[in-house]
Amino acid sequence: MKCALFAKHGRRWPLMLDPHDVVLRWLLGTEAKITTLNGFRDHSRISIIIETAAPLGETVVLERLREEDLNDTAILEVIPRQESHNMLGRSTAEQVLPMHIGPLLSSKIVQAQNDFRFYMLTQECRCPATNTTWDGREQVAVINFAHSSSSLRLKMLRIIVLHAQPCSYEEGVNLVQQDQAISQRVGQLEAETLSTLIQGNADAFSILDDGLAIERSQLLMHEVKTLRMQQSELAAVRQQLYDSHSTYFSVAQAMQSYFRAISDLVHVERSYAFSLGWFVDTILRGSLREMTSDDLCSQTKMMDHISKVLYRRVDVSLLSKDKLLFVLLLTVRPQLARSDISLDAWRFLLTGKMTVSKLRTTYVERTSDPIAPAKHENPAKAWLPEQQWNEMCTLATLPTFAGLIEEFEAQIKMWKRVHDASEPHLQPLPRHWDADLQGVDRLCVLRCLRPDYIANAVRTFVRRELGEAFLEGTDVDISKMVAESSPAIPIVVTTRPHDLAAAASFVVEVSQSSGHTISRVVVRSGHMQVANTSLNKAKSECHWILFENLSVCPGFARHLEDFLDSNRLELPGFRLWCVIDMQQPFPQSMLRASTKITFEPLRGVRAVVQKAYAVALKKKPDFLTTCTRGNEFRRLFFSLCIFHSLICERSVYGAHGWTAPYIFKISDLLMSAELVKSLLDSHDDHAGPAPFVAIKSVVGEIIYGGHIIDEMDSRLLKTVLDRFCCPDILRPGHALSSSGEFRMPLQDGSQSSWLHTVKSLPAEAPLEFLGLHETAMIERNEIDTSELLTAVFLTDSAHMIQDVQHESAASILSKIDILMSRIPTAVDHTQAQEAVITRSAKFLAVILIEELRKYDTLISSIKLTLNEVIQAYNGHEILTALLEVQARQIAFDTIPSDWSKCSYLSNSKLTPYIHDMALRYEFFCCWLEQETLSLHWLSAFFTPFAFVTALRLDYAKQNCLDVSIVIIKYCLLPVFQACSEMDAPTHGVYVKGISFQNARWEPRRGGLVECLPKMQTTPAPIIWFDPTDTASRSVKQGFHAFVCPLYRTASRRGIFSSEGLSSNHVMSIDVPSALPSCHWIERGAAMLLQLD
Repeated sequence: MKCALFAKHGRRWPLMLDPHDVVLRWLLGTEAKITTLNGFRDHSRISIIIETAAPLGETVVLERLREEDLNDTAILEVIPRQESHNMLGRSTAEQVLPMHIGPLLSSKIVQAQNDFRFYMLTQECRCPATNTTWDGREQVAVINFAHSSSSLRLKMLRIIVLHAQPCSYEEGVNLVQQDQAISQRVGQLEAETLSTLIQGNADAFSILDDGLAIERSQLLMHEVKTLRMQQSELAAVRQQLYDSHSTYFSVAQAMQSYFRAISDLVHVERSYAFSLGWFVDTILRGSLREMTSDDLCSQTKMMDHISKVLYRRVDVSLLSKDKLLFVLLLTVRPQLARSDISLDAWRFLLTGKMTVSKLRTTYVERTSDPIAPAKHENPAKAWLPEQQWNEMCTLATLPTFAGLIEEFEAQIKMWKRVHDASEPHLQPLPRHWDADLQGVDRLCVLRCLRPDYIANAVRTFVRRELGEAFLEGTDVDISKMVAESSPAIPIVVTTRPHDLAAAASFVVEVSQSSGHTISRVVVRSGHMQVANTSLNKAKSECHWILFENLSVCPGFARHLEDFLDSNRLELPGFRLWCVIDMQQPFPQSMLRASTKITFEPLRGVRAVVQKAYAVALKKKPDFLTTCTRGNEFRRLFFSLCIFHSLICERSVYGAHGWTAPYIFKISDLLMSAELVKSLLDSHDDHAGPAPFVAIKSVVGEIIYGGHIIDEMDSRLLKTVLDRFCCPDILRPGHALSSSGEFRMPLQDGSQSSWLHTVKSLPAEAPLEFLGLHETAMIERNEIDTSELLTAVFLTDSAHMIQDVQHESAASILSKIDILMSRIPTAVDHTQAQEAVITRSAKFLAVILIEELRKYDTLISSIKLTLNEVIQAYNGHEILTALLEVQARQIAFDTIPSDWSKCSYLSNSKLTPYIHDMALRYEFFCCWLEQETLSLHWLSAFFTPFAFVTALRLDYAKQNCLDVSIVIIKYCLLPVFQACSEMDAPTHGVYVKGISFQNARWEPRRGGLVECLPKMQTTPAPIIWFDPTDTASRSVKQGFHAFVCPLYRTASRRGIFSSEGLSSNHVMSIDVPSALPSCHWIERGAAMLLQLD
């Protein structure tokens, strides 16, 4: 009601968010003369319609606007613009108002009647006006017409009662109708009574003297009294009827929570759009029709059945990464609605913070500031990071967790046992906390101890609340989905950009297996007529049609939407399929009403190898038997399939698996198999060994190697291929992994025996088969947890995102004051720099001066940004869009993007970044004062490679050598920290600040060894960078020289050069190891200059 009043009587044109399709029905029922226009199709007609409707006082509705339409300059020309003084001083007494229509410089003035109305409708779930760039938004008011929680709950309750108690529902409808009729009759009688008393006998001096009028009014009021009594009786019956429906209140509340959960998924991916009509018709009514009368009488059975139907229908529309998110929302949202879960605990789980209102009063307790001191000293600094300790101190301020800090300090060994467990989410908590904390409260404690296991703990939580069935995944039943669909409802297959072709092939396979004819149309820009012809042909012939590449031609996608709206004919054999990129825009109304399927490539060793064999045998049934050297080919193909599944599986382990993201397809594997077959058939020596060198060259450098863009990844690919493409794989029973779980078949056999061998493979590849250490699972768990919590945070917009986005100016200014106090003061080092250059003729002095200049530039840029934000929030400057973005980034403790132009590479949060930058600057200032250092901090350099180059130049100059023959010999010393007596070396430098990842330096052995459990990174010892010529280079006897890459950050991601080197890669250092280099290459071992 409030939204309708604002839209009807507001002084600005309403942009109405209508995700539940209620606005247009309201307008058609309230407006006398209304013209409806399509926001995309009718651009050319809008101005003409407005010019005609405004003088007549009619209503114009512009519907189906998209967020991208609001950024279209054409919209600015069609929105009527009132003069500012007319907007502010508009009165209902004014009959005619001048309005401007058209471009700003050539607009027309139209005299609009006072009752002229202009409405804009959009089904976008987000508020689009805040992201628009056109000038018309000053005259637009955004009004959200989405159902409130109470109205949604009431709507769900009506539907449930209609199916569970139809007689009771009809009785309730009759009671409402009777009550309305009585109220109408009472109004008539009261009006007649008043009219009788007013229009009494004209000869009577007073109304009291008119006996007939009094007698007539008494009769009328007696009838009113009788009707009022009937209304009271009806109200009592209605209350009894309402009480009888109380059984279904909890079910209706759960349905409202379920719909809110799936409607919020659109904030994660644009393709996760579901309409209220789809939920009511397909999920709620469809589930109720399937249930028996006995099941309808049980709340538990009803909710269990509906939740399973909802899970099966929505699960097939989601990516694998978001399926855990969905079941978590199904579990938590009803509990939040019932207040079974504390909202503060839920917000802490997602952000590590308390509510925003509390944070504004106690800024020092923010966990985004890991340097801010906690109220208690961390008693477990050896194994509990400071940030997690600060989060625990914040959690202890909630009533449920009162006394947590004190008991943690008293029982620290018991808490450490939970922290060190291989599955900490399954360990009992110390003392009474194990019984007191369940569900989300238990997840909050786990976030403080082992945040990397939150995703695993969520699975346990869902399994206990909903059951194992909600974690097993749903198989796509295409035939059932096609049967449930209709010609007017498209079937949309959503996928990632690199899987579009595979998804289209999947649809074609489905049509062929079901015996349907399908036309495959690739939409091209400028060729819409061809696609439209194919569409009309498929409609007339009643067969399937598949459209691809719709993101290139968004206009045709809107044309399809209009086609489905205008063609409501019964065409039993017609189905419209669309394969779309879920990252590209697509009409939301079409997505919300469609049947959605998400296509993803298979994961897991067994599934990938089975898919490879199935595709190969489908193309060529005699694929395994046509090679002249059949036994060798079948073994090589099996080995290559395992190799393909392995390199695909490594991608889920982040930087531990591959430095850059890669997509390896089944087509790569089949192409490799064909080339292997060709090489075997054409090999001259049929009795000799297979040409493994040629096979590895073709597969490792051309087919699979063609995807690789990083030099270190190319080395890894060749190393893994060496394990699966060697003479040993031809031996029966050859172990492909150290544990022996993966082995070559004992003997060659028929096609069916090879398929049986494939089915016996493990579903998931263990870490030792992938060549990774168990600490790689920490990285994978952290990735899963980060993606899960980020996605849940995005879906929780109704409760939390708006509060966080509207962070108070005082909180932002308070944080800026803290940051400003930690930024070092730039000092004029001009005289000192000139003195260093004069006294020292070394290239290292030049590097020192350049580094100081870069840091001075960075500090100036940081202070400039912070001061501009301060001035803008204090009202001294205009708060531009750029400053608003920077202020939001500062509020979220993120490094402002503009600083990247003059900053070193860093993945840290803003507060630790400022602290780290101050330490780096202090290092260079000390170097400038002392001129010579015994130990250099390599991480502090903007360009570490320039520092190494300067060492080579100084050595070449000192020894009169050509710099091209000078190299750096790296000697890892047996010490990790410099002592006070440590002097600088006679030549070269000592370097600190480097860490090992996925490996550990053992000083007693003088080489690399396996890292300890749960320790991904360990500090490297002091390294002597010793310049020498190539002739003096040697390798330690009895050890292998592992060429270990050195990266700036743990993500290892950067911009790649044409030489295949990342901007994140600094250099490669020879590190001795008793284990062969291939072991560390597959481990993903590397050195890091800074940790995230």
